[in-house]
Amino acid sequence: MEKFLTTKADTKYFNDIKEKFREFNNNGKFTICLFCDAYYPILDGVVVTLENYAKRLAQKCNIVVCVPKHKGLVYLSKDYLVLGANSMYFKFVNYDLAFPETDAKFANVLKTLRIDLIHSHSPFTMGSFACKLAKKRHIPLVCHFHSQYKQDFLKATKSEALSNMLLANIMQNYKTATELWTMNNGCIRTAREYGYTGKTYLMPNSITIRRKDDKDLLIREADEKYGLNGIDNVFLFVGRLVSQKNIFMLADALKVLKDKGIKYRMLFVGTGPDEKKLQKYIESLGLDNDVRLLGRVDNDDIHRLYARAKLLLFPSLYDTSSLTQIEAAMYDTPSVLIQGSVTADTITDNENGYLTENDAEKYAQKIIEIINNPSDYQRISANTYPQLYVHFDDVAERAYERYMFLISQNNRRLQKLKNISKKGKNITKQQERAHKNYVY
Repeated sequence: MEKFLTTKADTKYFNDIKEKFREFNNNGKFTICLFCDAYYPILDGVVVTLENYAKRLAQKCNIVVCVPKHKGLVYLSKDYLVLGANSMYFKFVNYDLAFPETDAKFANVLKTLRIDLIHSHSPFTMGSFACKLAKKRHIPLVCHFHSQYKQDFLKATKSEALSNMLLANIMQNYKTATELWTMNNGCIRTAREYGYTGKTYLMPNSITIRRKDDKDLLIREADEKYGLNGIDNVFLFVGRLVSQKNIFMLADALKVLKDKGIKYRMLFVGTGPDEKKLQKYIESLGLDNDVRLLGRVDNDDIHRLYARAKLLLFPSLYDTSSLTQIEAAMYDTPSVLIQGSVTADTITDNENGYLTENDAEKYAQKIIEIINNPSDYQRISANTYPQLYVHFDDVAERAYERYMFLISQNNRRLQKLKNISKKGKNITKQQERAHKNYVY
């Protein structure tokens, strides 16, 4: 990403944007605007997903990414166009709050762009602006449902009432969507519980890496680097080290395994606000020799560790569709997830992974059952890659096809309304509302 200081060069920046918009308006391609409430240098899973959509879709259509500036900066991309809105940075949550409604330059330059579809990846101020813009332009609006927002609100406010109020507010944005995209049926159930009643469309989570050919070499390299020679049961966790990921219950389960005489090596990959707390808890359980916190590792080591691990232990109740279980499947490594969790929706127990209860004793017992049934393990391991692995190239192609369908559907609807108007028929307000909500 390239930084561009707009506070001192607004005129050049917006002139360049306008020139690019003129090109987009006349090059015969469809124009898609992607909106999000977070962007570089602040990085999370939604930002990564947004970028992956934008980079791939820009090969087929005009892509404009509308996001907050960060301290007056717009982080430009060589692959797609970025339009930044004024924002305020809040250090304590490490996020930018955008103000697109009051950013005249942002709004005015956007007026010069012909837009065929809007895809909103978040429901806050940028998402709200996207919803209003789609309604004003009479164009399709896709809203992407990425998170279990109520859990986030409860953690931030410690108030059920306030969390419900905030949830109701963002759901008003989702309710304006032509359709809501999300990753699995568990996410759809969550959206319904939050009050969404409209159309939904499944767009699976995916990753941008592919497995390497020589798995045996990766295993040898992992053994050498991490001292794993002779250890049969290597377990792995990959993700942010936060309590919402259920990492302390996992530590308790590892203690149960040790007390039952199970030999293993557990590797945690990732960092987070609860990293030090987890390390101290592991030490208090006497697991120092069995559990290692590796922090961040490079991409080569991620391949090595997934190839070497026997199981991915991922008991999160927070994630909606974790990428880690797809990454693990890349190397035939099954995951052990919590039954009923949203991220477990793609897993069929004893078919392409394992499900168990949110209890340390039962989680540990499930691991023991897996270890004691090697033939079942081999069968399930062989199913993980063909059933769970999805690459983002395939998802982007599917998204493009869906965009084209929604644009075509909307154009037919608008043409029908135009034809009715031309015939000079008197349309009552009730009839007009019916036409606006017409579903083809």
